[in-house]
Amino acid sequence: MKHYDIIIDQKVEKHIESIIKYIAYDLCNKQAALMLLNKIENSIDGLANFPNSHPLVDEEPWRSIGVRKVYAKSYIIYYRVNENEKRVYVLAIVYSKRDQFRQLSEIDTN
Repeated sequence: MKHYDIIIDQKVEKHIESIIKYIAYDLCNKQAALMLLNKIENSIDGLANFPNSHPLVDEEPWRSIGVRKVYAKSYIIYYRVNENEKRVYVLAIVYSKRDQFRQLSEIDTN
């Protein structure tokens, strides 16, 4: 079994934090926020062992550069795998009902 390092962009970390705060405080549901945070963390942690088990995105040019996605409840976590470095780069987390093409066009894939 391979082990990959997980690299989460600072923007992604802040976005996760804002999602959790919104659910906990604006929607007044701290339990749901905690459950979502656990699901997001577990989904990301799982990428360390099996990053290639999730599908590539359908949209181009992101598919061609290896952007993959994994679901965490109603959110999609976008990431790329660098086999040479044995690293997984988490690129974005997006609410699944948003325009995914638009969201993909806004992420930094470098």
